[in-house]
Amino acid sequence: MTRLVPVLASAAAYWALGALWYSLVFGGVWAAGLAAHGIEIPHPTPRQVGLKLALTFVANVIAASVMGWLVDRVDAATFSGGALVGLLTGTGLAATGLAVAYTWENKPVQLYLVDAGYHVAGLTLLGGILAAWH
Repeated sequence: MTRLVPVLASAAAYWALGALWYSLVFGGVWAAGLAAHGIEIPHPTPRQVGLKLALTFVANVIAASVMGWLVDRVDAATFSGGALVGLLTGTGLAATGLAVAYTWENKPVQLYLVDAGYHVAGLTLLGGILAAWH
């Protein structure tokens, strides 16, 4: 199993990227894409926000654990080598999985680009951090 500190640190980076991605960077585009699809997200209570943040971090830890395993298996030992593993995983698995769902849900392309872009960038970051940690 991958070491705990690098997994937690890279998961925290993925989590922080999501906070910036869906607020400062693409928050408006994301909200507009949801509205265009008729999706309205009710304003969560502070307890709900805390739970959502915690569950997101748990998911990021799981992703970091799997990415750590992949990075170790391909023997990526530099940030760029690990980032390549993350980029390939993000585009080949995360983005394509979302593409299938978005196709059937008829969601707007700009919403897909925001969501898929986040996971491609996040997995690229995970791979880079975990490989560099060697």
